[in-house]
Amino acid sequence: MHICDTLGIERKLIWAATPDQLDQVFAAPIEDRFKALFVAADALFAAQRAQIAEAALRRGLAAFGPWPEDPQAGFLVGHGIDTDEGARAVARYVDKILKGRKACQSSGRTVNAL
Repeated sequence: MHICDTLGIERKLIWAATPDQLDQVFAAPIEDRFKALFVAADALFAAQRAQIAEAALRRGLAAFGPWPEDPQAGFLVGHGIDTDEGARAVARYVDKILKGRKACQSSGRTVNAL
């Protein structure tokens, strides 16, 4: 059972795999009973976040995105990992290795192999 069912919230899944399909989704009518748009973490949606935010605003939908940057594009809420900080951490790690430190000495973190 999905959490929406438990809470009595109706949901509708809408699929789009290309920018053209995304245009078609937003061209189609959305029933008035839907009040929010939850966007999945996806490369297409990240690349088109401004278009998605604009379409949600035109339709009066609260847009919730999977990335911290989404509110800058017009989403009501963005959540998730800070990808910029992750990239900086990788750059620091690589810099230490290139300066001669062994990979296992470059981080205070341990890695578990499966």
